[in-house]
Amino acid sequence: NKVQDKEWICGDFNPKSPHKGNLYISWTEFDKYNSKDSNDFSRIKFSHSTDGGNTFSEAIIISDTVGDCVDGDNTLEGATPAVLPNGAVLVAWAGHGNIYLDKSTDGGKTFGKDRVIAAQKGSWDIPVAEIMRTNGMPFLVADNSTGAHKGNVYLLLGDETHGDADIFLLKSTDGGETWSEKIRIGDDSIGNGKDQFLGHIAIDPTNGDIYIVYYDRQHSE
Repeated sequence: NKVQDKEWICGDFNPKSPHKGNLYISWTEFDKYNSKDSNDFSRIKFSHSTDGGNTFSEAIIISDTVGDCVDGDNTLEGATPAVLPNGAVLVAWAGHGNIYLDKSTDGGKTFGKDRVIAAQKGSWDIPVAEIMRTNGMPFLVADNSTGAHKGNVYLLLGDETHGDADIFLLKSTDGGETWSEKIRIGDDSIGNGKDQFLGHIAIDPTNGDIYIVYYDRQHSE
């Protein structure tokens, strides 16, 4: 009787991981979608599979806080998982103007305490002129390649730090414990009113090269 939204999946394909073959899914649950009732909440849920997706564990709540159900800046949304080379699972999501991160070291059975790893100026519901709806929800990926940066974790997000929509990258070299300052992606002038939005990220599984795509309006009238 609740709404499940924006599910995201990843797998553990590391040959030396104690949880090799596991699949992990994270998503948002709304008590009642688009509700403005202060008694209706959103939360981040998680499930895992140990048999190739044939069955999944009973979903657990991994967010220590809740959001509203308005489907806006104060709703917890955009939860994406990533697996480290040692099998640890990270999940990141947005809400209340922050990016949250949680971690599991037992194959997704339990999680620790949420941490705010970055502020998201303007939060995730970012308006862009003449487009019905855009957002700056985070995407989390880990480098499981054999490249020089194996083990790095990258988080892509959008926000309005400079007054218009921009895409930013954060990097962790210690399994998500600490994070770099936000690195702005794009080559237009800062604060010029030209929006970059709806970014996505992928890592080359052989050498760890990072690929980022996004919409860019710097050449639009």
